[in-house]
Amino acid sequence: HRLVKHVADYVLLWCGAGNKNTDLGISFHFANIGNSVYPGHCTQPGCGDWGAYDQHWNNVKPKTEMSLVYNLCKHPYKKIDEKFFKLAYHTKNGLMSIFEVQNVSKASKEWLADP
Repeated sequence: HRLVKHVADYVLLWCGAGNKNTDLGISFHFANIGNSVYPGHCTQPGCGDWGAYDQHWNNVKPKTEMSLVYNLCKHPYKKIDEKFFKLAYHTKNGLMSIFEVQNVSKASKEWLADP
């Protein structure tokens, strides 16, 4: 939330459990991209310290457990702090969720609006 509140009003996630083509399934790619910008983000080559030990994401690696994607995708199974994010929309089949970012930085929005 520390970073998201400066750049987004909403977070959309494709979250179907056990599907390698969801945001959870490709989250190690997000970690790898982040590691190219912030070296040291991953401690293993190819960000092997991200992901899950099982296909249903019930047993995840420690770095994944701290990630925004994992924590929001595990909603409603894992409680989220509504002072940071509120569920705005959840599809009937549970594959896609949209969360509204709370306490969006007004200063950052003004700065972004004024190129």
